[in-house]
Amino acid sequence: MMLARSLLTMALALGLDSFIAGLAVGTLRLSWRTRFAFAALLGVADGAATLLGAAISHALPAPPEALLYLLAAAALVLAARHSRAWLFSLPLWLSLDNLAAGAPAAEAPALALSSMALALAGLALAALGRFVATRAAARIRAA
Repeated sequence: MMLARSLLTMALALGLDSFIAGLAVGTLRLSWRTRFAFAALLGVADGAATLLGAAISHALPAPPEALLYLLAAAALVLAARHSRAWLFSLPLWLSLDNLAAGAPAAEAPALALSSMALALAGLALAALGRFVATRAAARIRAA
């Protein structure tokens, strides 16, 4: 039970950047095929970085470094909103936290899947927000 809780905590902590990226990228006009590919790339990059990080073995960054990482990740996400090249390079940049975490290699599949799932959740939530905002604006214009 403790091991599962530890894995869940790590999956949420290391997948938070994927969720944030999904929220930001989800506001763009992209096909669901592109959105799914983006989420899959995030998962694959996080899984590969976890495997590499297990071989290197580091410690999870302390909260101040983690905050700086999240701020840098947010800046990259904003840049990706203006360029497709940045958009598809995001998974590489956002996998650096998995590389530094030094999680066991056996957890790589779970961390990859959770990263992909969190990215999809962010993409879907942003798409829903965009849909609701568009509908509300149309109603206001019609009134």
